[in-house]
Amino acid sequence: MATNIGVDENSSSQSEHDITREVRSCTKVFIKQLISCKPMDVLQAEIATQNELRRDLNWFQLLAIGLGSIIGAGVFVLSGQAAAQYSGPSIIISFVITGVIALLASLSYSELGAMMPSSGSVYTYTYAALGEYLAWFIGWNTGLLYLFSILTLTVAWGKYVVLFVDIVSDYNVTSMIVQAPVAWNEDAERFYVTGQAINLPAIGITIAITMLLLIRIRQTAIISKMNEEDFQQDFTFDGEINKTKNLKSKKKNKSNGFQSFGLSSPVFKAIMKRGYKVPTPIQRKAIPVILKNKDIVAMARTGSGKTAAFLIPMFEKLKGHDPNSGPRALILSPTRELALQTLKFTKELGKLTDLIATAILGGERLEEQFSNLHAHPDIIIATPGRFMHLCIEMDLKLYDIKYVVLDERDCYV
Repeated sequence: MATNIGVDENSSSQSEHDITREVRSCTKVFIKQLISCKPMDVLQAEIATQNELRRDLNWFQLLAIGLGSIIGAGVFVLSGQAAAQYSGPSIIISFVITGVIALLASLSYSELGAMMPSSGSVYTYTYAALGEYLAWFIGWNTGLLYLFSILTLTVAWGKYVVLFVDIVSDYNVTSMIVQAPVAWNEDAERFYVTGQAINLPAIGITIAITMLLLIRIRQTAIISKMNEEDFQQDFTFDGEINKTKNLKSKKKNKSNGFQSFGLSSPVFKAIMKRGYKVPTPIQRKAIPVILKNKDIVAMARTGSGKTAAFLIPMFEKLKGHDPNSGPRALILSPTRELALQTLKFTKELGKLTDLIATAILGGERLEEQFSNLHAHPDIIIATPGRFMHLCIEMDLKLYDIKYVVLDERDCYV
């Protein structure tokens, strides 16, 4: 009987030990996921292949927005109250200190923006540097920051609207529609019920600003579409640019565009459909050289458009699908993630051509990759190890290869 009790106790102890070990393992995996950082090469590959946001504002407009934000958020609403009720003239010292901090923050943002030119701002930077959990935390904090700052400003602006109406007219607005039902008592430091119904001025200001933003976004989309149609009407492509009927000034403005490369119509239309208007520096220097059938070694920062810099002339040279030929272009990528990103971008940019692209990557079924190669792809995007393996297994002939790209060559060992 004692032996059975001992066995039961040992079994229970072993079960508890297994549960503890399982919980510890799950906790470890969970914490590892929370603090895991997005690898820089993956982040840069995403940036290189995603739709680039249009740079629609010049330096003066950005400066005006910054000044407007400072004035709207500080001088007219908060800083005057702080100076009058709490700090007095010494608030100028706070302004100076805050200005220095803002300058350092802007320099940091400029550096990070150059390294990772992607939407998401501080969320993206935190994800890359500190991990997923802190990025999630920062993202929600940013949302709360905008929420409460907008609420504060709209309520304050609403009071100014009511005061303005009271000054310029004899109409006394009832407080039932210009105050929120709940407010904050600064003296008692607690919320209290005002007995009013709704703050219509604040709601109206919020709706007006929202409509202004929506109209601006729609206007930008319409103008972009008009510019694209204008491009296609002004130029026709049969290997060279025909003369345009527009004014010389207009020709001068467009002389540095993609049309200056003399691209064929499908390639040019694909570029315009992606939203590209003006070549980046790496594209402006690399594309003409590659179109002349010259070898090139190019270096550019991430997000500079270097993937398109070698894909655009590749599409122009290959023209279309050749079912009687073997692979004609080979792109080697050091990582699986970068190869997949390149494949996605190749298909998106080349969707107006009939070129076939396929990926040869480790971790995928060999049978499927054999089948893809038998379909006579024009472009192969591969990691070196799996590509060498398939070359040996299939006795793959590369006699038709005319175009070889070593993407991120500095990452090869």
